[in-house]
Amino acid sequence: MPTTMTIPEETLERLAILLATVTGLSFPRTKWSDLARALTDLAADEGRDDPRAVAEETLRHPDDRLRVEEIASRLTVGETYFFRDARGYR
Repeated sequence: MPTTMTIPEETLERLAILLATVTGLSFPRTKWSDLARALTDLAADEGRDDPRAVAEETLRHPDDRLRVEEIASRLTVGETYFFRDARGYR
């Protein structure tokens, strides 16, 4: 499990801008703690200890859409089953 490291606000801001540019998702300052948690989880899944390094690496390679989408997927809800069958909810 990675240690929780502080990710500089400037880094979170730049990453939020990148996410908005690539995916259209908005992550205002009030959601930066969620962004930091997603980076910490991603670092752990990759066997890394430093979520800050994950963020900085992503910013160094902004054209790596798969990486940006991986981060975004950790910030969004993928389940939509509740929209599929309206009959079951009446």
